[in-house]
Amino acid sequence: MSIDQHRQYGAAELLERTLTDTRGMRRFLDRVVIQATANVLRLGYPMAMLLVIDWPLALVALSVLVPQWLFQRYLQQRLHRAADQRRTTQSQLTNVVKETLDGIETIKTLDANTSAVAAIAPCAEKLEQDELYANKFTALLSANVWLLTSVGLALVWGLGAWRVHTQQMTLGELVAFAGFAVFAYQPFRQFSTIVSTYRQGLVSLERIAQLLRVEPAIAERPDAQALQIHSGRIEFRGVDFVAGETQVLSQINLNLPARTLTAVVGKSGAGKSSLLRLIPRLYDPQQGEVLVDGQPLTGATLGSVRSQMALVPQQPIIFSGTILDNIRLGRPDATEDEIERACVSAGALLFISQLEKGFQTRIGVGGDRLSGGQIQRLAIARALLNCPQILLLDEPTSALDNESEMALIRKLCRLRGEMTILVVAHRPLAACHADQIVVMDQGRVADVGEHEDLRARCRVYRELFSPHEFVDAAVA
Repeated sequence: MSIDQHRQYGAAELLERTLTDTRGMRRFLDRVVIQATANVLRLGYPMAMLLVIDWPLALVALSVLVPQWLFQRYLQQRLHRAADQRRTTQSQLTNVVKETLDGIETIKTLDANTSAVAAIAPCAEKLEQDELYANKFTALLSANVWLLTSVGLALVWGLGAWRVHTQQMTLGELVAFAGFAVFAYQPFRQFSTIVSTYRQGLVSLERIAQLLRVEPAIAERPDAQALQIHSGRIEFRGVDFVAGETQVLSQINLNLPARTLTAVVGKSGAGKSSLLRLIPRLYDPQQGEVLVDGQPLTGATLGSVRSQMALVPQQPIIFSGTILDNIRLGRPDATEDEIERACVSAGALLFISQLEKGFQTRIGVGGDRLSGGQIQRLAIARALLNCPQILLLDEPTSALDNESEMALIRKLCRLRGEMTILVVAHRPLAACHADQIVVMDQGRVADVGEHEDLRARCRVYRELFSPHEFVDAAVA
């Protein structure tokens, strides 16, 4: 699934379908498929004996199965809809709980425990109502089976007594017939206990199948070829990009020379991050095309595109585990020398070496034992370890102090001879040292040039930073 499809479903919904629905399929296979097959096989012998002993009485005994089947069919349809609603409500509850746990720091600092519980309570109450509603149909199914089979037994004993009285059958035959009738009804009674599991399993199967049928929005063409990056020149030709109903980028025509450092600047919402994410094909433009070394990305295989690029987002994700596990996420076979070189280039080796266990230091979920600057350095080291031909950095210095920011910019300037680097910058320091600056404004390219030229001619660029920020950047 593409990124926008993941966001459409949401993490909680996908968790529910991945964990709960697949677990429901285990119960479905065990209780429904296996037990139902066994019950069908067990029906054969007693029903055959009923017909052998007294076939007219056997028809009476089996006649209750027709209304039972019709009523069950109706109840199962209602149960199916109730089970589907229950799974939807459970996903909504999971989503609310996940958001609450993810934002626990904000909730604690705002003393918003009451509000958090108040947000969860309606979902929990709705789930309880849906559970009771679904269980009502499960109970009715069981009651229907037991009631009609009991009516069948009553008919067997009543009509059988009359047939014994008229000497059409013996008392021993009636007792044997009644015993086989109970034996024949037993699988039907057991069916009622697995109908709820059967319907829940069908709902889970439908929800899983719905995901499997989703066609990725970012897909490879049948004739896609491997992308061959020789120098790393990037070109945007008439690119339009729409996210939802919002026009994010409009008519982007842009050339980014190979083996250079390009800074992208602009106000919040100008489309800087979206511009970056079109290059590794996390999204595709609605119009126009993005080319690397003259090759359209839409005609290349996704693996060949992303294996030669690295994107470091503004808020990088660090996974639980060791620092070493996080750095070599994309290259598990990387050597110690390669890992150290990547950490040196990212400015991460110093703080890693100061940790008690170094690279083997375990970090919490989301890197909660690291500072924001340390997380950014680890993310950059992880990206550099893949030896990308194109390096994309979305505000990589936002969590760094001035000294660390300057050190990182110097390292990027040295790396630009090895790869094409595109940096989204929110401070003028990176822009001052870039070979070229792209100024974005309301989804369009306002201007392209070098720092001093843009200060002289581009009003949008001058308004982005205060005069003293320009002075500090020039001094650095």
